[in-house]
Amino acid sequence: MANEKTAVVFIHGFMGSFHQFDELCDKLEDCGARLVRPILPGHECGLEEFLQTNGDTWQKHIADTVDELRKDYDRIILVGHSMGGLIATREAVRSPQKISRVIAIGYPIMVTVRPQWLMLNVRASRPARENEDPRITVARNMAGVHFRGVDGYLKTLPNNIEFLKIAKDTRAQLSRLSVPLTVLNFKKDEIVSGKTRRFVMERQPETEFYLFDDSYHFLFSPEDTERMADVIRREINAQQSALNT
Repeated sequence: MANEKTAVVFIHGFMGSFHQFDELCDKLEDCGARLVRPILPGHECGLEEFLQTNGDTWQKHIADTVDELRKDYDRIILVGHSMGGLIATREAVRSPQKISRVIAIGYPIMVTVRPQWLMLNVRASRPARENEDPRITVARNMAGVHFRGVDGYLKTLPNNIEFLKIAKDTRAQLSRLSVPLTVLNFKKDEIVSGKTRRFVMERQPETEFYLFDDSYHFLFSPEDTERMADVIRREINAQQSALNT
């Protein structure tokens, strides 16, 4: 830790897992910063534990993580996938002096719930099948909340509403964000609205906004994974250089 002045906090999404960042972190293991992957409360566990948590629980966990890291690190970068990007934005609004940049991946600040998204989630709750859609396989492997079938999915509806509330609150707060923002979105995303870029740029004109061609909300192509890692690495290097001047 003596040579590390920057920490990067990777925040997974709603009902997701820190494993969403496995490939990115593998590519960044020699970046010179500490890579932290907290698990949101109610995730990496069973359905009943998940149902006992809500947006406030998840937000507080990240606030506590940032407060603890700030004791040892001069710069903190928040990288959030899906809802993790919303939580990162709200944390940066709360404590801008502690955060150097927010990098939001698959940023669902504007949501369009498509039927294929609902079907992917239900099918991912079932046992794997031969030759299934790779998006289903990835969604299953990245799931941080475990349940079976439609009945289990329906029980999560109150928590799904929590997710939508977080998105609404982030929309309301975005113009107050004073921390630099980078957005890494995907043309084929099954849940993020195509209106997101315009919404973000109208409220944060200095945003670095990328739109990748070959990835979905959970399933990242190798090429886009490499590009995302490059964006994060450049930001780490910029923070390290600023500290050394």
